[in-house]
Amino acid sequence: MSRKKTYQLPTLTMQAGNSGAVAVVDVTGVIGWDDAQCLEFADKLKAAANQGAASITLRVNSPGGDVFSALSMYDAIRSCKLPVRAEVHGLAASAASLLCMAADTVAMSESAKFMVHQPYAGVWGNPDEIMNYAEMLIKERERMFAIYGERCGKSWEQVSNDHKASVYYGAAEAIAYGFVDEVIHDEEGTGDGEDDEEESTGNGDEDETAATAEDGSGDEDDDEDEDPTAEEGDDEDDEDETPTAGMTGSRLNLKSAAGAICMRIFGLTGASKKKDPVKALQAQNSRLAAMNKGLTAQVAKLKASQEGQAAVTAQLVDKQVTARLAALGITASDLPAAAETETPGPEQTVALPSSREEFLALSADDRLAVMAAHPEDVKKYL
Repeated sequence: MSRKKTYQLPTLTMQAGNSGAVAVVDVTGVIGWDDAQCLEFADKLKAAANQGAASITLRVNSPGGDVFSALSMYDAIRSCKLPVRAEVHGLAASAASLLCMAADTVAMSESAKFMVHQPYAGVWGNPDEIMNYAEMLIKERERMFAIYGERCGKSWEQVSNDHKASVYYGAAEAIAYGFVDEVIHDEEGTGDGEDDEEESTGNGDEDETAATAEDGSGDEDDDEDEDPTAEEGDDEDDEDETPTAGMTGSRLNLKSAAGAICMRIFGLTGASKKKDPVKALQAQNSRLAAMNKGLTAQVAKLKASQEGQAAVTAQLVDKQVTARLAALGITASDLPAAAETETPGPEQTVALPSSREEFLALSADDRLAVMAAHPEDVKKYL
């Protein structure tokens, strides 16, 4: 008897691919706050490798949930040795969009949404506890946006500034920002619902099912009539043969493998893994070119700002010098022309007056000469 949960445990289904078996792991519903979902998810990834899968496809339809659980699932994906493709069907929001960033390739259906926002939390306690929690939340925000930024080729600060509020992306928008690599078009879907249901829920004898699919005998009504009998007679045997608890089906459906499912999962095995880095590098080059263009514009703005500040500083210096000279009784007309100052003349020794009164008694030209000859010593007279 199963307990009622507020979330759904991940499920694993083996499907046939052009270059080998594909393990499809469903991540559906809220990402829970306990360890059960994370552990089950990691077990499913390990089971996929143990059953000879050539690649893994994550089918994500989740509003998000606990960020720490999502990060645990993120780490499990990153440590997986098989090629991993994340497919967003419906919604990948909040923590669900975060774990997608660990996949080698992220695809998104045309009608799906991809949502990114800052971490949310509800907390109660004394002021010190609340402040500590806020500091922790700020650190987690930096960590989350660093993960997003690593995939998009952006700094975590830029990603954070772009997502001060929740942002929902369509497929084209998510690709433009760098979260998603490709769009899953309608014709690339998983086929009709009946075939999918047969794959994920069948518990009968594998050989009998394969034979039915190959010779085309029996309709779906007959299959539905035979399934309960198979479950009653072989239930215990199936549980013994199933490597991982919670697996809903492990057989390969040859009929659907020859249909639309093969089209959808085409090229996701180790052979296509070689093509993914090329696409990733091309996307990265495009993002870097856009970043370089933006940085060039910023440098131009900074240069213009510096030139403006230099002009303002020069005006302030001129005003201060003019005011100080005016206090000494010197006007701009008393100053030598620029040409006169540029032509070096014979060196002359100008004596430093012995007192301020003696300095002020000098003519304007003589005072300027003293200031030029003794710039430091004359400060005491100014």
